[in-house]
Amino acid sequence: MEADELREGVCTTAQGSWIVTTFPAEKFQRSWLDAASMYGGTYLVGPRWTIGAEPELLKRLRAKVGGDLRQLRGMNSPAASSPSG
Repeated sequence: MEADELREGVCTTAQGSWIVTTFPAEKFQRSWLDAASMYGGTYLVGPRWTIGAEPELLKRLRAKVGGDLRQLRGMNSPAASSPSG
C-alpha cells in the first residue's frame, strides 16, 4: 500500500500499547485486513480504522470507541476471519 492509503500511530499508556491505523476509504481497509490476515491476530475494527493490541486491551478500548473485535486467521490457522458482537 502507498503511504497516502493509510496512517499509523502507536499509543502507549499505563494500560498498554496499541497501534491505530486509519484509511481514507473502506476499500483500503479491506485490503489491509486481507493482508494482515496472513499474520493473524485480534483487531478492533471500525469505520475506516483498525486498532491492534492484546485482546484484553482491545475489549477495554471497544467500550470507549466502539467497533467490532475480529480474530484474523494466521497462515497456520484454519479459522476464518469473522466479526464478533
